[in-house]
Amino acid sequence: MRTKIIAAFPGTGKSYFVARFGQMARAIDLDTNDYTQGYDENGKVINQEFPDNYLSSIKGVIGQTNILFIGCQPEVLNLLRKEGIQATLIYPERQLKEEYASRFNKRGSSQAFNSRIYSNWDQFLDYLEAQDNERFVLGKGQHISDVITAS
Repeated sequence: MRTKIIAAFPGTGKSYFVARFGQMARAIDLDTNDYTQGYDENGKVINQEFPDNYLSSIKGVIGQTNILFIGCQPEVLNLLRKEGIQATLIYPERQLKEEYASRFNKRGSSQAFNSRIYSNWDQFLDYLEAQDNERFVLGKGQHISDVITAS
């Protein structure tokens, strides 16, 4: 089975896609929070094994599912590149910062998470825009399910 790896920005609808289409699409979401154990007050990952622990899980799922959603942290994408593993990027248009802040609030994300993403919005998007990966850039009101088919 060929696995399509999709590295998607927070709030783009990874969990929703898996909840709605996961069984039909054979899709899995490897939530980075399960591997980072969060971030400290300086924005550093708490779990010292990250991103190696995450990469190990990603490799373990390849070939077991059709679609694998992962986070799009630079350290994860850099490791994938070193391993020769291709990922399609999904992230929002730069001007949608307020829309995504609202999405984070609606889904109940922590204030620390919201602040980290909001404060680093441009840096995150600068990094993603500089990558040579295949990509989908989501417009206003769009989610993953608007650009990825479940079949």
